[in-house]
Amino acid sequence: SILIQGESGTGKELVARAIHKLSPRRDQPFVVTPCAAIPPTLMESTLFGYNRGAFTGAIRTTVGKLEIANKGTVFFDDIDTLDISMQAKLLRVIQEKEFERIGSTKVIKLDVRFVAASNKDLQELIRNGQFREDLYYRLDVFPIHLPPLRERRKDIPLLLNHFLASNSKRTGKPSKRFSSEAMEALMAYDWPGNVRELQNLVERSCTISKKPAIQLKDISTSRIVKGRKGMTLKEAVDAFEQQY
Repeated sequence: SILIQGESGTGKELVARAIHKLSPRRDQPFVVTPCAAIPPTLMESTLFGYNRGAFTGAIRTTVGKLEIANKGTVFFDDIDTLDISMQAKLLRVIQEKEFERIGSTKVIKLDVRFVAASNKDLQELIRNGQFREDLYYRLDVFPIHLPPLRERRKDIPLLLNHFLASNSKRTGKPSKRFSSEAMEALMAYDWPGNVRELQNLVERSCTISKKPAIQLKDISTSRIVKGRKGMTLKEAVDAFEQQY
């Protein structure tokens, strides 16, 4: 089991997919369970599946995500949002490597790699009674911490160039580049939204800029140029007009 922790937008699912693709399970399913997006009332049936007639509306037998992921990897995104009662049921599955569909007594053996991700401090949630300590230690067999982009600024030019090339390939337009002045501002920015924010900025800047070199005025967010020293009056006005 692997627990990936890091701020929002640092690429936790990307890391989970990389782990799966570089493992002997690469040819087996990689199944994503977005815990925050699935209502608590549906989580059990989503994970375990159910037999026909198990409850009102169960008109046919349905396979759950765990069964689909068998022999592969199941990824629990935002595991911190999982309901506390569901945490106990997941803990048992991880411990026993088996489960039952809702409405069935047949035990299904399970062979999956569990990968979970959280952008919150699970230790603090444990202290507040919002996350089970025993589940935490079951998931935290191999911990991975993803540092925010502000702590790995040398990655910023690499990521910018990667997303510029990706945008060019996707749109079929000539590849652009950031001017030295724009790159300087981007390197100094703290990126609270991390890689996701950077990717969005590249797409937005490529749309706005009509020239091969993306200028500082094309970076349409005041947070990046705010407080930047040495701006001329024209640059400040351009930045304000773009944001407005």
